[in-house]
Amino acid sequence: ATAAKVKSDLVADGQIELQATRTGDGSHLTEADAGNNLARLKSVLARNAAGGVTEDFTNQLSKVTVGKLVDPNDRTVTWCVEEIGTSRITYSRTSDGSVVSQQLIKFDDRFWLVDQGGHYLITDVQVATQVVAG
Repeated sequence: ATAAKVKSDLVADGQIELQATRTGDGSHLTEADAGNNLARLKSVLARNAAGGVTEDFTNQLSKVTVGKLVDPNDRTVTWCVEEIGTSRITYSRTSDGSVVSQQLIKFDDRFWLVDQGGHYLITDVQVATQVVAG
């Protein structure tokens, strides 16, 4: 039952993150993220804002695994979700919405989640990507 809750919360958290990178608005990130991952995403949004771009991810998952794996940065965090798949990332100018570039990547990402008041927030991420095209 807990594994299903962790997975469904990750999906909801991921939607908040995707909306933030798509719009450049990180005001809802604390509803999805904590710790290292919150700091990482704020940094991404700041970098994108400075560059005048937003990022839109279209993910295609091929495998999702939920289980216990100790976060290498915080041994008290043990719930982990691994997602394997591909993503098309579109970078657009914030000024006019025109596409700057696109990339197709393969990814194998691990997300560590921590329970905050009955909702699991993404607190840490291990990202492994490989550019396929772009």
